[in-house]
Amino acid sequence: MISGAAGLRNNRRSRPGLSLRILSPARPRRSARRHRAAPPPPVLGQAPTFCLARLAGSGTSFDSFRGDRVAIVTPFVERCPDCMPRVPALAGFSERFADDDRVRFCTVTFQGTCRTTEQFVGHHRIRGTVFLDGNGEVMYRYRVRTLTTFVVDRQGRIRYSGPPDPAAVDEVVEALLVER
Repeated sequence: MISGAAGLRNNRRSRPGLSLRILSPARPRRSARRHRAAPPPPVLGQAPTFCLARLAGSGTSFDSFRGDRVAIVTPFVERCPDCMPRVPALAGFSERFADDDRVRFCTVTFQGTCRTTEQFVGHHRIRGTVFLDGNGEVMYRYRVRTLTTFVVDRQGRIRYSGPPDPAAVDEVVEALLVER
């Protein structure tokens, strides 16, 4: 009698024409598996606070957003040639979340005047709160070097930092909306 793995090896050597095939039980199909919710996005750090003038005219502190909504914050420079190809994504975010009471879309312009910012926002159809960052405070505090989108949860923590990728931002925002 041949036993164990050594016996199988010896058996294979002695009979080259035979092979042993082990059948495994059938696996459930992927469609039959339950869909699990995506894990919550990681906390990347506390969102820096700021108090800036809004394009609408009054000053607002970013702290006033905490606790009530998920915030999408995108600092940008109107004259940045590298940023221009990503501006349509900003317009898409602003349109997508404009009527959602649970999400606040904010853009922060740097080096723009009220007039040029109004023209830029109107031309690209960007909706939401527009802050004017004349001295670059937000760019400095958020360490922005290129067009970057931040998603901030209700507790003021950054949960996404990266390019304005609609699929990635939507996934993070949806996960945060179900999170308490």
